[in-house]
Amino acid sequence: LESLKISSVYGAYSKSNPSISDKDISRIAKITSLKSLTIANQEKITWLYLDNLTNLEVLTITGNNKLEEVFGLDKLKKIREVSIYGNKELYETSHIQDLIRSNDLDLLELDLLSYPEVSDLDNILSRINCSFKETTNGGELSYNYWTANLLHKKSLEIIKDIAGSSRNKLDMLILIEKYLAENISYDYEARDRKDRAHFENGIKRGLNKGTQSAYNGLMFGSCVCEGYTRAMQYLLKILK
Repeated sequence: LESLKISSVYGAYSKSNPSISDKDISRIAKITSLKSLTIANQEKITWLYLDNLTNLEVLTITGNNKLEEVFGLDKLKKIREVSIYGNKELYETSHIQDLIRSNDLDLLELDLLSYPEVSDLDNILSRINCSFKETTNGGELSYNYWTANLLHKKSLEIIKDIAGSSRNKLDMLILIEKYLAENISYDYEARDRKDRAHFENGIKRGLNKGTQSAYNGLMFGSCVCEGYTRAMQYLLKILK
């Protein structure tokens, strides 16, 4: 077996989404002949073990809402395409830098929240086909390397300014929340628009459905509730 794709139609409010289990993952971890593996929208899996799947060339891990850990990215030396995003509980992608450095990638797709983990690989990211995704309640948003880099630099400036008046992490948390409250306004106009896009002086800024994103919140100072939350998540990720 060289190719395996496991994907389900996922309903956010459904209590019976079809899904494989962690027991199935332990079986998949033994299929060493795999060259392509896709695991998408599986709500019952919590981990993925790739250490023995060293023949993998294409890896897609998306929309698995309870996935907490992916092991073995540093063991993959033949990867050409990798997509890991939209996994709500996967707060950190262990060894993603090792994978990027060790492979000549044709495609790299990561969660926008993963950008701080790879931000010091600018010399590589700027030369490959890569994008960073935000999976919001309104849909999937995609940013190229240059756009994600702008967001990251802006976020670093915010953290630097806040850190200048803070003595400990608790203060930082409070000050970040204060910054968001004082510098982001609720985008009522975008909320009521069909495309949910942000406009300034009649000119569209950012992406359709972008009002639910961290990008709109931090770059344009305007978003709806989900954008506030995602902006907070991104700033806290930098603090880690």
